Amino acid sequence: MVDHYAEAIAALPEPPVLVGHSFGGLFVQVLLDRGLGAAGVAVHSAAPRGVPVTQPSAVRAVAGILARPANRSRAVPLPLPRFRRDFAHTLSQEQAVAAHERYVTPETGRIFFESALAPLTSRRRSPFTVDFAKADRAPLLLVGGGLDRIVPASLNRANHRRYRSGTVDYAEFAERTHWTIAQDGWEDVAAHITGWIERHVRP
Repeated sequence: MVDHYAEAIAALPEPPVLVGHSFGGLFVQVLLDRGLGAAGVAVHSAAPRGVPVTQPSAVRAVAGILARPANRSRAVPLPLPRFRRDFAHTLSQEQAVAAHERYVTPETGRIFFESALAPLTSRRRSPFTVDFAKADRAPLLLVGGGLDRIVPASLNRANHRRYRSGTVDYAEFAERTHWTIAQDGWEDVAAHITGWIERHVRP
């Protein structure tokens, strides 16, 4: 999956700014590690290999998927109760139902298994390996949310601490859930990201 994005980015006339949410944020970290992109923004990013996931709410969010090995080779749905519990716990029931109907689609189960098995996979073989000491990485901004249950802010902070070189910044918004990109007040997060990009990327 990351290879597909890498090919598309490499074919562009100039390096783009890469922005991704959740697993998309993890893809951003891997793509920057490969030398792609002018800068990257990882919003509530899943953790790369080497960042332990021990937070109870994060483990609970994927446990049901991992409990069924057949999910590895199929698309898995996100039922409304789980969406309400893990993504949209600050929304009313009516708002959560509307958001679920409009936005939620099944996701490949494979990515959850690859992420969960990353600690048991060699650095060379794991698709989610990042060289945290890479000296020539493009600037990276990690964004976390204080109310996120799927990728708790503590996990984003641990991810940030792993980096040992380059420009890697962290911003945390106390009232943001994992649904941050559609949650009320998203404009504040977008403004912070836009300002960071303008400071770190030449026009």
